[in-house]
Amino acid sequence: YTLVIMASTKSNNDQSTSTGVAPAVSGSTYGVIHASASDLWMIRLPNRLAQAWEDAAEGTVLGSLTFTKGGAVANNCGPPTKRPKVSAPAASSKISITIDPSIAETQSDLPLTYTLEAMTKKTPGALHPFTRNADGGVSIHGIVSRTATAQVASGGGATTATEGSS
Repeated sequence: YTLVIMASTKSNNDQSTSTGVAPAVSGSTYGVIHASASDLWMIRLPNRLAQAWEDAAEGTVLGSLTFTKGGAVANNCGPPTKRPKVSAPAASSKISITIDPSIAETQSDLPLTYTLEAMTKKTPGALHPFTRNADGGVSIHGIVSRTATAQVASGGGATTATEGSS
């Protein structure tokens, strides 16, 4: 599976009026909570990648997240009756992030491929990412269900923008 990662766009709670002025804080909007029950992943990014994504304009394609499902590795040496009874280790599943080349143009030595490491299946306690809106309300975006760390992919996948363009 491959998912496209995009720079966030403004939500309905963050919209300005047609004059470009943010909505005023009032007694009816201050402290209002807009909650979502979405499951979210919290991924620690390398500083340079985080900065490149932060500098991207809203709606920009940042890259893609690819899930590669692992499976049992077939042991096809010899005839079926002579094959060892030991099963081969299963190929592991992996999740990788491929940065859109347009993002990497701003930083010529930014690696283009990352893998997610130290993926958790449960988080200790409840983590709820939120945003304070211009009108004083709070948007809770969901609950963090998994955490991971993005690291530069080892081997041939760690091509940088400079290497990829030559």
